[in-house]
Amino acid sequence: MTSPGYVEFTLAGQALRLEPVFDGADAHELFFIFGDQTNGLETYPSGRFLYAALPESGQVVLDFNKAENLRARSRRSPRVRCRPSRTACRCESKPAS
Repeated sequence: MTSPGYVEFTLAGQALRLEPVFDGADAHELFFIFGDQTNGLETYPSGRFLYAALPESGQVVLDFNKAENLRARSRRSPRVRCRPSRTACRCESKPAS
């Protein structure tokens, strides 16, 4: 997987940075893998993931309400939606250096 750059944003007063990857050679969206305080308690222990549209005018919209996690007990349906967090943010995108 190749990272096209990173996004920077502020959430709850904390400056954050996430590096997306392209999920395949013909990907048309960004794929973010991240962890938070719910890891292992309310969500999959290894983290969650989120798909976002490619940047428009240097910005990416991350809607954490659409974050997904792996279903630990079933291999038939590997993706499941997480509980809504009511969190979405518009982020500045930066190209890989």
